[in-house]
Amino acid sequence: MKTTTSFILRFAVAVFLAAVPSCFSADEQYEGCLAPLRCGPGPTLLPNVTYPFWGVNKPNYCGQTEFQLSCKNNQNLTLVLTNLSLQVISFDLENQTLTVADESLFEGRCPSISLNFTGTNQFTIAPTSKKIDLFICPAPEMVNPLSSFTCRKSNGDMVTYYTFKTSDSVTECVKLGEVPVLSSVLDDFQRSRLTLEEALVKGFDLRYNIRDGRSCRGCLDSGGVCGSESVSGSFHCLCYDRPHAFRCYDKGE
Repeated sequence: MKTTTSFILRFAVAVFLAAVPSCFSADEQYEGCLAPLRCGPGPTLLPNVTYPFWGVNKPNYCGQTEFQLSCKNNQNLTLVLTNLSLQVISFDLENQTLTVADESLFEGRCPSISLNFTGTNQFTIAPTSKKIDLFICPAPEMVNPLSSFTCRKSNGDMVTYYTFKTSDSVTECVKLGEVPVLSSVLDDFQRSRLTLEEALVKGFDLRYNIRDGRSCRGCLDSGGVCGSESVSGSFHCLCYDRPHAFRCYDKGE
């Protein structure tokens, strides 16, 4: 009888001790969103990328729906907006901007012209970006372009785009539209230090708007990680113990 009682006691203690660590472990969502963003098996890529961005190894509750990132070829982060795939070059989370380039450029295809992000309320072209006018010229031998760029259109046809220092004086060509470039790059381009293609692949800046920005700041101040409810998408403050509505350790949340 004593042996049976002793066995039961030891079993009960073992079960209790096994359960204790889980009571004090960090919340799974909290830990998952603290993890650095990784693209492929290599070193950490852009370790400071946080809310509202998510994707790859970060679940959707780590960010907002519109800010999903994908990993291409285990090395490049991409952001898809209104059917436009953009390769992410760098982030500036403090100023809520990111530098991106049309992914078509890295595949020998023509860039999208006259980009319009009115379909999303979250992204706009930042003031740190300027625009370059693109022309096609029926008789290119009759003009003196600043630079030109030949690429493949979506239908497979090849086309050459031309740019000029003073677009208003170009009468032999037809303006197709404009493409954004970094302001810092535009000066080098106009001084012929860069070709049109070189200027375009350096990308342009997008400014993004975070919903619940004030709530996110309050969450961070309380020691939490900004996130969202995986189904509704509403803001959640992910905390060490569990998700809260706005701040960690708020009673009744």
